[in-house]
Amino acid sequence: MKVERSRQGDYAVIRLRGALALGEATQTLAEELGHAEKEATGGTAVDLSELRSLDSTALGLLVGSLRRLRASGRELTLVSPNESVAMLLRMTQLDTVFPIRRTLAEALDVLKHEGGKKGDGTLQRL
Repeated sequence: MKVERSRQGDYAVIRLRGALALGEATQTLAEELGHAEKEATGGTAVDLSELRSLDSTALGLLVGSLRRLRASGRELTLVSPNESVAMLLRMTQLDTVFPIRRTLAEALDVLKHEGGKKGDGTLQRL
C-alpha cells in the first residue's frame, strides 16, 4: 500500500495505491490526512483510482478527516473508487456522506464550489 500527498493549487490530493489494511498503511494514511487538515486553506481530494481495497479502520479515518475539515468550512472528496470500494461505500451509506467523483478534475471542482456541504449521493457506478 502506498500513500502520497501533493498540492494542486489550494487543495491537498492524497493518492492511495494497493490494498489498505491495518498496520503501517493506515498509520501513514492518518498522518497524511492530518497534514492535509493542517493546511491553511482548501479541501482534500482522496484519489482511490488505484486502491484495490480498504478496511473499516481506513473508512473511519476518512470519516474523521471529513468531519474535521467540515468543522473548518472545508470539504473532502473521494475520487474514482473501483467497484469493490464503491460497493463498500454504498453498503455503509457513506456514498451519501462523501462527495464522490469520477475524476480528480471533478473532485477539485467540488472542493472549489461546495466547501462544507454534505455528500450528494452521486456515487456513480464505474
